[in-house]
Order: sequence, then C-alpha cells, then structure tokens
Amino acid sequence: MRLNNGIQIIDVEAMRLNHGIQIINVEAMRLNHGIQIINVEAMRFVHEAMRLNHGIQILTVEVQILVHESLRLVHETQILVHDIQILVHESLRLVYETQILVHDIQILVHESLRLVHETQILVHETLIFVHEALRLVHGIQILTVEVQILVHKIQILKVYIQILKGEVQNPLDQVLIARLLSATPNRILLIR
Repeated sequence: MRLNNGIQIIDVEAMRLNHGIQIINVEAMRLNHGIQIINVEAMRFVHEAMRLNHGIQILTVEVQILVHESLRLVHETQILVHDIQILVHESLRLVYETQILVHDIQILVHESLRLVHETQILVHETLIFVHEALRLVHGIQILTVEVQILVHKIQILKVYIQILKGEVQNPLDQVLIARLLSATPNRILLIR
C-alpha cells in the first residue's frame, strides 16, 4: 500500500513534472516566438538601418556634389574677382591716361589761345601798318596833287611871264593860253 502510494506520488510528481515540462515547452515556444518576433523586428531594424545608411550614403554623395559645386563656384568667383580686379586696374589706368590726355588738351587749348591772342595782336599791328600805309599812300597822293598843282602854277607863271615879256606872238598860242588860263581854276578845284 505504501508502495502503491509511493508509485502514485511518483506518478503525480511525474505528471506534475510533465506538466511543468509542457509549461516549459509552451514558455519555450512563446520565447521562441518572441525571439522570432525580435528577429523579424531586428531584420526590419537592419533593413531600416540599411535604408537609412543608403539614404545617408546618397546624402553624403549629394553633400560631396554640393561641396564640389561650392568649391567650383568659389573658384569661378575667385576668377571673376581676379578679372574684376584686372578690369578695375585697366579702368584706373584708362582714367589716368584720360587725365593725362585732358591735361595735354588743356595745354594745347592754352597754347592755341595764346597763338590766337598773338595772331590777334599781329592782325591788329598789320591793320595799324595797313592804316599807316594807306595814310602814307593818301599823303603821297596829296603830295602828288600838290606837286601837279605846283607844276601847273609854274606853267601858268611861265605863261604870264611870256605874256608880260610879249613873247606870245602867234594867235594860236594866245588861244591855247587863254583856254589854259580859263581851264586852270576848274582843274585846280577838281584836283583839290
């Protein structure tokens, strides 16, 4: 009886042990299922991490491209700045040369004005000289007329002397002398 009770107790313990094993198996299955879920989640996480890594690689490439473009733009900007500096230098050189040309033009204008002034002085002196020459010519003309009048008066005096001496005998000479004497006052007036 005691043996039978011991066997029953062993059976109960075996059943309890079997039940515990079943519970352990169920828990193991649940744990295995949890591990599978964790593996799936881990795979999903790895997949997302790979996608994220791929995105990071793409972004890295894009950033490298942007950096390369930025460096290219910086280089081109430096080239443009250098060209602008060259243009500014050329502009300043042209401004300096223009100032020199303006100064030379001012000197030429000043010289031209001086020459114009000297030419005006020469023209004025020439006009004075021409005026003096005209006065001299007019004086010479007056002297010529005076000489002609004097010569004519001398001729008249000669005629008067001939008349007074009685040297005029020819009637034709008397007519010519009369005409000469009558024409003399008008001619003298016309000459004057």
